[in-house]
Amino acid sequence: MPIDLSFGPSAPSLPAYGRQIFLCTHGNCAPDSRTAALLARLHELNEQHDRVRFSNQERLVVTQSGCLGVCMGGPVLVVYPDGVWYAAVDETKLERIYTEHLLGGVPVNEYILHRHYPAGQGAPYAPDLRPAESVDPLLALAEKAAAEKAAERAALRGSPTPTEPISDRVAAARARRQNRG
Repeated sequence: MPIDLSFGPSAPSLPAYGRQIFLCTHGNCAPDSRTAALLARLHELNEQHDRVRFSNQERLVVTQSGCLGVCMGGPVLVVYPDGVWYAAVDETKLERIYTEHLLGGVPVNEYILHRHYPAGQGAPYAPDLRPAESVDPLLALAEKAAAEKAAERAALRGSPTPTEPISDRVAAARARRQNRG
């Protein structure tokens, strides 16, 4: 029986992000305390460099991974879409990988275990492919929901649907409230 992958009128979406980091936390290649410390440090660095906000298109998504199949070289850290695998990562190496590769876009060659692409021919960095204007995913969802409600109300009344975005209507309503007070 085929799997139904349709999502109906509202398909799920994912806010744009720059890179995804997979860190093996399986436990066979390194002690759990070592991978836990690396994971905690990754989250700290993301906070320090503002790489956690959903509206930041250069956001770094950190994913705990099961076994990546390189148990003797752990902990293993993989960066996508770059397709770069780092081995025997410790906190010192992590700091350099974060600064040079994740922030600067230049992989740290001496720590690389494997590349999916030849050096200099990696996958394009996702934010470079996106429009320059920032997109606030929460505002986009609110705009979509408000537009759907407005269309429903207009259909019930038999009148045209409002065309201005919710952000303009919210700004106008705030201005009216301020003028009253």
